[in-house]
Amino acid sequence: MKRTLAEKLRCVHLHLDEGMAIKEIEQTYGLDRSALKYYSSLYRKWGDKAFRVNVKRRKYSRQMKLEAIHDVIANKKSYYQK
Repeated sequence: MKRTLAEKLRCVHLHLDEGMAIKEIEQTYGLDRSALKYYSSLYRKWGDKAFRVNVKRRKYSRQMKLEAIHDVIANKKSYYQK
């Protein structure tokens, strides 16, 4: 079952802030242990903003992706941006 960002954040807060055991969260909310550990590490690194909806997500066409791959392989071009 897919979880919303708010549900993921709530489970992370229960574990990190309120000290609820991972096993208890797993049983109560049905969230996988490895997923909770991953979400917790995201929260430790980025805080609440790791669970916000990013409205600036871009969609790239298949053709654009293939051209970018070709540029990286053939021309050793980099698309990395900070």
